[in-house]
This record gives sequence, structure tokens and C-alpha cells, in this order.
Amino acid sequence: MLRENRLAIARGDLLALKDLIENLLRTYNSRSPYINLDEWVNGVGTACYECGEHYSDEDLVWAEDVEGSLCESCRSFYQRCERYVVYRHYDAEHEACEYCVEDYMLECASCGDKFWEDDLTAIEIAWFDQPGSALLCEDCLSELQESEEITEGSDDGTILRGQMEMVVAAV
Repeated sequence: MLRENRLAIARGDLLALKDLIENLLRTYNSRSPYINLDEWVNGVGTACYECGEHYSDEDLVWAEDVEGSLCESCRSFYQRCERYVVYRHYDAEHEACEYCVEDYMLECASCGDKFWEDDLTAIEIAWFDQPGSALLCEDCLSELQESEEITEGSDDGTILRGQMEMVVAAV
């Protein structure tokens, strides 16, 4: 057909060329090997929930936090919870999704920084003779144990700090 088009152009036979083009355009159908008109207009594949670009299903992954599929540039994977999240829901400081940071990170009672729950040590405390407990990070616990305020020779491990009395014992 391409050869016929070239011959028609070379001879100046525009009517023959018009007929060839018209016949080609009339042969379109939705099952042809060419792209479907809906796909041409809307894009091929599935749309990424975040950016709206269309990708093949192999290039997308399901993300529970948005209940939609995400492309590689719009997602982050976090090992701790083993799920994909939208990149904007990823907390780079803690290398976690913001949902895990909210749900599983706690503040150290001494320094106030956030740590994973399993990185904190619970200690028993007595505040104005009321029993309780506090969570301390490794650095604050070491600092507390090495503090000059530890009463030497005390049998119960009592630590005096201002008006708060702490008994260091891993709970």
C-alpha cells in the first residue's frame, strides 16, 4: 500500500491517493492490531492514583493507605510494616511511613525524642510517693545510670533527682 501511495504521489494522482487514505481510515475497528481509540484518548494501562499517569499493571503496586495503585515515582516501600505508601506519606527522618511513626513511636520521658517502642526501656519511678513507670532511650538510661546523683551503697538502686525518686529496673 505504501508503494501505491508513492506511485500516486509521483504521478500526481491525488484522487487515487485520497481513495487509498479513505479506504485505510474506513478499515478501523476496535479489534485491529492498532491502538484502540479509547486508549488513544485515555491512555494505555491503569492510572496511578497519585499522579494520574497511565502505566502497565506490572509497573504499579497496590497501596493500602490510598486504596489505589501507585507508580514507581509516587511510592515508597517500608520494611517495618511491609507496605507501600504514597511518597508524601513517608517520614524520611524515621525511615517509616507516617502511620507507623504515629502508631508505634513513643517519646523518651527524659529527652523527648521519638523512638521505636522496642528501643525504649521501661523504668519504675516514684513521683511524690506515687508508683509509676517511664520509658527512656538508651542514651538517657545510660546517662541516668552514670549520673553522679546515684546514691552509692543504696541497696534498692534509688536515684534522687529533684523531687522525683526513680528506681532503675527494666520492666
